[in-house]
Parts: sequence; structure tokens; C-alpha cells
Amino acid sequence: MNVARRIHPLVSGLSLAFALTACNFNKQKVNTDNEAAAPVTTADLNYANVNSKVISLYCLSCHSAAGGNRAGVNLETYASIIGRLELVQATTILERSMPPSGESQLNSSAYALLKAWIEAGAPQ
Repeated sequence: MNVARRIHPLVSGLSLAFALTACNFNKQKVNTDNEAAAPVTTADLNYANVNSKVISLYCLSCHSAAGGNRAGVNLETYASIIGRLELVQATTILERSMPPSGESQLNSSAYALLKAWIEAGAPQ
């Protein structure tokens, strides 16, 4: 009986720890790099720049023919991105759910560039 009295608080504590940890299991990781976002200029707001600094680095590993077009989304061309621009804005800028947890997250400069490009009307 003495062993049971010693184990009960341990089991209770571990159960509480697992329950509290499970509360955050589905939270998305937000990039917490300490790097200040590079200032975005009007000259930066073009598809070629956004493609090389954001889309090709963070999106195409999943959203291309080679990446399997996950969720039926292909972002390999300007036209395909424009066709999904509201989705890109919602998932990447507003919800910050893309890229998903476990994938390389946008650094602050990439996030600022993509956001500014979309807000500028996604110029080609």
C-alpha cells in the first residue's frame, strides 16, 4: 500500500502533463526568427522576385508536379498562383498555416515580401 501512495501522485502528475501538452498539439509554428524583415521596395514587387525568394523555396516542394500537387494545388506558374491568390493569401498570410508544421517556415523577409506583393495586386 505504501508503494501505491507514492506512485499515485507520480501518475497523476504525468497524466496532467500529457493533457496540458496535448492542448497545443495542433498549433501551427510561427516563425520566431529574430531577423528583422528586409524593407520591401516597389522594385521588389514582381513575380520573378517573389518566385525566387518565396515560392520556389517554400511552396514548390509540395505544390508542383514534382511535389505531387498536394491538395490539388500547383503553384509553378504566375497564372496558377493568380488563380489561387485568395487561397495563398488566406493560408500563408492570414492563417499562417502554410507551409505546414514540420516544413521550413517563411522567414520574416519572405513573409513581408509575399504579403506586400499580394497587397500590391500581385504584379507580374
